[in-house]
Amino acid sequence: MKGTRRGTGLGLAIALAVTLVTGCSGDGNGGDGGDGGDGSANLDLGGRTFVSQEVFGRPLVTGTQVTLSFEDDRISAEAGCNTMNAPATWTDGTLSVEGPMAMTRMACERGLQAQDEWLAEFLTSGPQVSIDG
Repeated sequence: MKGTRRGTGLGLAIALAVTLVTGCSGDGNGGDGGDGGDGSANLDLGGRTFVSQEVFGRPLVTGTQVTLSFEDDRISAEAGCNTMNAPATWTDGTLSVEGPMAMTRMACERGLQAQDEWLAEFLTSGPQVSIDG
């Protein structure tokens, strides 16, 4: 497992109907892949973790955050209750999750379960990915 360091100087914007703007941690090995200025093309997200305490267009359950972690061809995510993951690729600014996301089945309160379901649906919808900052 790669070590990570936390920082706040970089944001990840994943846009579809909703945009997540996040703080970042990474291992310092990844760049933005030379995107031509918009932050979206051929991102090197492997080994990076992004944490958001705010989602534009969707209020989060109080006290929760969204965490997205990328490892070579795989994404893991948490939205306050369950952990989910799936094989994924990110090419030309689009996140493509292969198949449904595997998810733990914790018995969480209804709001947290709904937030998990929303995040899984969002990530499997083919959102656009770009680095901001």
